[in-house]
Amino acid sequence: MENFSTAKESIDDEPEEFDLMKVFLISEKGWFRAIWKPIELISCLASSYYYSWYMAFIVEDVTFEIPAIVFESIFLISLINNFLKEYTPDGET
Repeated sequence: MENFSTAKESIDDEPEEFDLMKVFLISEKGWFRAIWKPIELISCLASSYYYSWYMAFIVEDVTFEIPAIVFESIFLISLINNFLKEYTPDGET
């Protein structure tokens, strides 16, 4: 016969409380932020050159619209990321 005392003890233990904040908050020191920051920086630099090139040589071509959609998508993700980023008080790093 099996020993059910360990199973009963694990059932009686209270489960850890589900923290919704941990699901949505993005840590400043996390892996997503470490990968996203250089992508955002390169996009900011490249988009300024792209948009000035686009305004100088306005062409009604779909291929010119694809990079704009990519840049704007990256900036939208950055905007959402800034709202979901973990709060760090001034003076703390």
